[in-house]
Amino acid sequence: MSLTPSDPVQLSVRRHGTCGAVWRLDIGDAGVGRAAWCPDRAGRGRAAPLPWRAPLASLGPTLDRLRRLPDWVWFSPGEDAFAATADPARRTEVLAMMSHLLGRGVDLSLTTRGGLREGRELVALAKAAPGRLAVRVGVFAREPEIEARWEDGLAPSAYRIALAGALADAGAAVTLELGPIIPFVNDSERSFEQLIRAAARVHVKHVAPRWIEDAPGLLQQVERQVGRSGARMLSGWFRQPGAQDDRGGRRGINLAARSHRRQLIHDAARAHGVAVAECRCVHHGAATACPVAPSRIARPQLDLKLA
Repeated sequence: MSLTPSDPVQLSVRRHGTCGAVWRLDIGDAGVGRAAWCPDRAGRGRAAPLPWRAPLASLGPTLDRLRRLPDWVWFSPGEDAFAATADPARRTEVLAMMSHLLGRGVDLSLTTRGGLREGRELVALAKAAPGRLAVRVGVFAREPEIEARWEDGLAPSAYRIALAGALADAGAAVTLELGPIIPFVNDSERSFEQLIRAAARVHVKHVAPRWIEDAPGLLQQVERQVGRSGARMLSGWFRQPGAQDDRGGRRGINLAARSHRRQLIHDAARAHGVAVAECRCVHHGAATACPVAPSRIARPQLDLKLA
């Protein structure tokens, strides 16, 4: 799917593994800032994001066509308007869309790699609607030099953890997403322990591993931004037996290579009183856990494992 500037928002129902049918609201596919690992960016190749037009005017009519509004939607999974490099005007428009949805009784689940500075208004929105936002805040690594190579221009992990803590204090259901995990890049025991300890200090009670996944153009993107050795290393992982999940999805890190790293995460989480959220899809090779409904919604995600 690729949205053009003239497209309205796209509201659709898709099945997402163990959590069943999920309403998904797509407003764009620009991906996550300038992150080298981002599969949504990679699909575009060298092309810059298309010029953007505010889709707020199309949101109301899209909702009006529904016989019944969904309880919650997975909001803009293909684009992160709160990334530090995102257009501030776009962020303002996205916040207006979120307010519109909340005003009509639709709760929101979203993922971001923004920091506290970019997400202050998101925190205000969570405070005004406690229990109605589920936010997964992603962090790649604790080491600044690794972040700089793989997530050019994004907020440092400390700022993202600060955003996660502020959202949790505001009443949002917050998960710290670790990764995408790349063996021998950001998978050290020390890095996991530091990130999880920092999450616990700001009252974030859940972490969720995310694993690197392949996409058309991803290796070329990594080679341009990180270097040839990084692209060769990923290519090696993607060629290993079992790198594709048993549902025929994108290639990733096989389950055998995940095992030790998952144990490190579980050990660190247990030491700091934090739960690890993994749905059954991850155990079958999926790159990340399915979206989770806001805490106000009574129906839990199926097969969600907290350990």
